[in-house]
Amino acid sequence: MSTYALILAATIFFPLVLSFDRKVAFWKRWPRAGLAAAIAGIPFIAWDAWASARGDWSFAYEHTWSARPFGLPIEELIFFLVAPVACVFIHACVKAYMRPRPFAAKRLPLLAAAGILALLALPAWPRFYTVTLLIFAALFLGLCAISGKGVCDDLRFWISLGICYVPFLIVNGLLTGIPVVTYSPEAILGLRIITIPVEDFLYSPALVGGTILAYEKLGQGGKSGG
Repeated sequence: MSTYALILAATIFFPLVLSFDRKVAFWKRWPRAGLAAAIAGIPFIAWDAWASARGDWSFAYEHTWSARPFGLPIEELIFFLVAPVACVFIHACVKAYMRPRPFAAKRLPLLAAAGILALLALPAWPRFYTVTLLIFAALFLGLCAISGKGVCDDLRFWISLGICYVPFLIVNGLLTGIPVVTYSPEAILGLRIITIPVEDFLYSPALVGGTILAYEKLGQGGKSGG
């Protein structure tokens, strides 16, 4: 087993083991969580493959399996399922153990924040990683403003995103510290929190938040639940 695969196995271990908690009962929601991760993850996978082909980052062969579909390690493709689903599990736990907390996530401030992030992408050019993550983060906030009613106006959604930074710091710290992934200096600003590029702090809410939003929207047409 590769180093990257071991990190992914550790990431999904607790959601798997704790899925049968009676109050959360997440085992019933694995298909919906997987579908939500696929919906949110497809554009990220396409972007990842494109950026990798550009040479904006690379993956260490000594820490990954040799097969590279779309130019990416198999583990990288699995990451876009495992990490978001694990964070959806965190969100399901937050919803199960906290009462709904209305939050005034107004459309105009969210759209304004999205516009600011999009504008910041202009001076960040041509640092591809920085630019695209600013755009992804802007799109996420735009989605929250336009289609997040019933999800983004519940404080538990934002609390879940905050909690997800804990496993994010661990997993990303390992991936960039070992390193499993190495970034080209031309693709990033070069500012890091320990070993993690500062841009990754936009990457996490864009991917995870988008997945949780898709998960909740997929559930709104069915029975009520976490």
